[in-house]
Amino acid sequence: MNRRDFLSLCGLAAGSCIIPVRLARAIRDTCVLGGQPYFINAPASGSVLYAVQNTSSEFTFRLGGEVSPPTWREYLEDSQGIDPLDPEAVNAWQREQYGLEPGEEDEIALDEPIDGGALDHWCEWDYSLRYGPEAQAYRYLEDLPLDDGKKTGGSPLGNLRFIEGDRPGSNCTYVEAPDHATLACLQHRLNELATDIRIEIEKES
Repeated sequence: MNRRDFLSLCGLAAGSCIIPVRLARAIRDTCVLGGQPYFINAPASGSVLYAVQNTSSEFTFRLGGEVSPPTWREYLEDSQGIDPLDPEAVNAWQREQYGLEPGEEDEIALDEPIDGGALDHWCEWDYSLRYGPEAQAYRYLEDLPLDDGKKTGGSPLGNLRFIEGDRPGSNCTYVEAPDHATLACLQHRLNELATDIRIEIEKES
C-alpha cells in the first residue's frame, strides 16, 4: 500500500509555492512542455540520488549501492535481536526456526555470509524494506520536509509516490516520480535543504 499517495512539491499559485514563480515557469516550459530534464544549481559533489527511468517513462529513485548479505553474526544481532555470542540463545533460535530437537543444532560460522532460509528472509524483508538502494532512497526522502505544509492554489507542478508493497505479499519499498518536472522540483527542494545531493537520470538496464 502507498504510505503517501501524493506529495505536493510546488504549485503555480502565488503565495503557495515552494519554488519561486520564475523558476516554476522555467520548469514548466522545459520539463512539461519541452519534455526535457532541468536541474538548476545541482551540487557538483556530494551524494547522488539516481532517478532510474523505466519503460513507462516514470522514475524510481535509488540511493547508495548494492548491499551484500550480512554475516551470521550481523544477521543474528541486527535482524533477529539475538546475541551471537550466547550459544543458548542461538540454539533456541535454530530450534524455533528450523523445528529442531535439542542437540540437533548446528554450529554457526558467525563470520560467514548467511545462506539458505536466512538469506531468503533477509532479501524479502531487510533488503526490500531497509538496505536496498530503492529502500534507502525511500527512507531518506521520507525524513525530509519536502513541502512547506501549505496547500497549493492550483495544480501542483510535481508529485511523488511513496510505496511500501506494490502488490499483495510484496515488501518492495520505493519512491516514484512521474516526470521530469517532479525531478526538477525535488532537486530545487534538496538544494533549499542544503542536502548536498544531486539527482542524476539513468535508464533502466
